[in-house]
Amino acid sequence: MHFVETLEGSAPGLLRPSLGVCGGRATLLRFATGCLLAGLCACSSNDKGGGAPAAAGSSTAEGGTSGEGSAPTAGSSAKGALGTFTIALNPAVEDDPAYTSIFGKVYGGPYPTDVIETVIASDDNCTVYEYSLQACYDPSCTGDQTCVAENVCEAKPSLASVGDVNVTGVGASSLKLSATNLNYQYPLDLPYPGISEGEPVTLSASGGAFSAFTISAKGVAPLTTSEPSYSVTNGQPLTVTWTPGAASVDAEITATLNISKHGGSAGYMLCTTTDTGTLTIGAKVLKALVELGVAGFPELLLTRSTHGQATVAAGTIALDVEAVAKPPLNIEGYCSCFNDSDCGSCSDKTKTSCDSLKRLCKNP
Repeated sequence: MHFVETLEGSAPGLLRPSLGVCGGRATLLRFATGCLLAGLCACSSNDKGGGAPAAAGSSTAEGGTSGEGSAPTAGSSAKGALGTFTIALNPAVEDDPAYTSIFGKVYGGPYPTDVIETVIASDDNCTVYEYSLQACYDPSCTGDQTCVAENVCEAKPSLASVGDVNVTGVGASSLKLSATNLNYQYPLDLPYPGISEGEPVTLSASGGAFSAFTISAKGVAPLTTSEPSYSVTNGQPLTVTWTPGAASVDAEITATLNISKHGGSAGYMLCTTTDTGTLTIGAKVLKALVELGVAGFPELLLTRSTHGQATVAAGTIALDVEAVAKPPLNIEGYCSCFNDSDCGSCSDKTKTSCDSLKRLCKNP
């Protein structure tokens, strides 16, 4: 069975069950949180993970209206995203097979964030964001607060119960989620993929802190890239290809590149496109991303997703149905490492020492 780890206090719009930035294969993180900004946390030496953003689709809700949702940006949010339930088709990792996961959590109010994402470059499909943090010195924030603007602290909401939660459209029968510490997940093994492309996947909650609600989104097919790995080459665009899904599903494809997560990430790139099977990332935005900084084991996360949303009194609750692919990514001129012995195969034979913080081979 596959259990899901979470970071205490992670914002609801930033949670995605896939491959964690700091380790285990079921850790939930979006690139905007976790081991990304210096000082937030230290990644383990066997880190192989990443995270995925959300996408658009259809929804229904009891006692509310439907519409599009978005992850919170830096600053206070009076009424917005309260949480996300994600049903994910996760890729095989080394000897571990592909698997299906269900995870969700909901807060009593919109979760504030101290992360600022500044656009530094963009083209038709892709945007490069640079990270920075809000600063609160006078007063400084307590452990149960978040700095949402200069010297402005906002209380973090607590996790909230939404009652009994059941999911249909994953496997042959209805699934009742467990709610350990108000983290909703299915505690047993799930069939893979267990979802039929284009068929409805529906989540129903009986109600708790908020009224009862129902959310639906279309099922998606597993995501398979056409190449086993991809490389960023100086001055050249990067074309990523995959087997497209059914056009009737109208799924969105997102590609997220984080190439500096070890030692404190400076930023990331997010690309969005339709599910046609091809995405070309321009040389200009790739250059801007590389100039933010490079660390070892760069990541490319490709996600096919549909989205549903319910509106309750305090904000919105989302359902994401997604399939994830994570092909290896290489950056020209850089060689990743765990220790010095990994540097012997680098194209630059002078780089024989491993930087333990950035996980990059360097000159001794």
